[in-house]
Amino acid sequence: DLGYVSALDVYGIDGKWIRHQEQTLNQKGSFTLGFEWDGKNMHGMSVQKGMYLAKLTIVSKQGKNTSKLLKLIKL
Repeated sequence: DLGYVSALDVYGIDGKWIRHQEQTLNQKGSFTLGFEWDGKNMHGMSVQKGMYLAKLTIVSKQGKNTSKLLKLIKL
């Protein structure tokens, strides 16, 4: 059991938190994360068109934390 936890947090360009998604990964080697933001907030309501920021975080069972900041554009 590798116990990697991955999370995707989406924020408005103003820094306001919009949505959180999480996955647990239990495989060795290369893998593909299956995050797909549907353009909705935490209440299931569509957000406006525009630019958003997303923080992708992966934390290993040993506590090693890796993060990446991404730009998202909702058309």
